[in-house]
Amino acid sequence: MKKEVLFIVGFLLIVVFAISIYFINGVSATFPPIKKYECNGKIDEFVNKLKHLKTINLTTDINIIDTIGNPKNAVGYEVIINYKSKMDGDTLRYHLKCLTNDLPNSTVIELIGAHDLTHNTGGYGIKADGMFKLLERFNSDVILELKKTGIVLKPM
Repeated sequence: MKKEVLFIVGFLLIVVFAISIYFINGVSATFPPIKKYECNGKIDEFVNKLKHLKTINLTTDINIIDTIGNPKNAVGYEVIINYKSKMDGDTLRYHLKCLTNDLPNSTVIELIGAHDLTHNTGGYGIKADGMFKLLERFNSDVILELKKTGIVLKPM
């Protein structure tokens, strides 16, 4: 009788532990980045240049709408930007994760999400509907504009 009770208690503890591990892994799961770039400069320089894009680009309105972390002393920092084209009226949103790189004065920028809020396309994976168009717009309208400010993003 005592062995049966110990077996049942031990079995229940194992089940509770396994279920806990399952849910912890599910909650902390992340999507792989859609695209990775190496950026010259530190995280705070990149963020400042993103803010500066609004003042130099007349065809688009780029705003940082949310940030997570501190860009000055961060190991990782997230930036969410809204991009509104004055030409076609499309509103796009890009989620960027900035990570310190092993190379001095270098940052890794991961594009972890891209959404077309006007046409309700995009998402957090490369296979999401409309992702090809969103990547083209990111390359032509954000990366090329950043290049004019001295920030160069090279695909990794």
